[in-house]
Amino acid sequence: MAGTSSTARALLPADEAPPTGSLVDVAPHRAHVPLTARVVAVGADRLVLERPADLLGAASRLVEDEAVDLVWSEAGSVVGVPVLVRDLSDDGWTAVVTGAPQRVQRREAVRAPVDLRGRIGRAADAPGGGRVLEVVVEDLSESGARCLVDPVELRLEQDELVHLDLPLEGLPGPLAARVVHRRYRHGTRATLVGLRFEATSAADADAVRRHVFARLRELRRRGAL
Repeated sequence: MAGTSSTARALLPADEAPPTGSLVDVAPHRAHVPLTARVVAVGADRLVLERPADLLGAASRLVEDEAVDLVWSEAGSVVGVPVLVRDLSDDGWTAVVTGAPQRVQRREAVRAPVDLRGRIGRAADAPGGGRVLEVVVEDLSESGARCLVDPVELRLEQDELVHLDLPLEGLPGPLAARVVHRRYRHGTRATLVGLRFEATSAADADAVRRHVFARLRELRRRGAL
């Protein structure tokens, strides 16, 4: 019986892994709370990390052999890799890579269907500025969103600059966005408004991306995708 080739390429070679000392997102499949952990050491197909913590710095508990995704940014791309939790201790844990990394260009943002209650409004210095309206956000990506807006309550114009407040953990305030399209929703009096986020910080984009990835994992578990 032939043995395994010693020259087989690693799933995550050490030179493609996040550098020692960097922070990565830790996304357990059983939960959607954003976690981060610092990389302590790097080896072929495995990383040693500190205990993950939530956005408030509270340590979060993992489970031996638990399936987890690690996500980080690299040269303008988002990199995600599936791992298993091994060698748990009070100080840290080992992430054993189980699949090849997936890279998504930030400009090719992943989109997910959502059902969020957000708040949209005009810039304060715009005509009619200061008016804020609660809206239903139907889908979301780190580059933009589509939401249902009552045109009687708030009529938005093509190319208008607005702000969208989303109830996402890790997102400290509203996002600046530009109206890129408006479509009447048949059977309702609502308008489906497409927004493109403007000048979004890397931290804000990461907070949106974490929610999108968590939503996609949830839908796959339920068989909805």
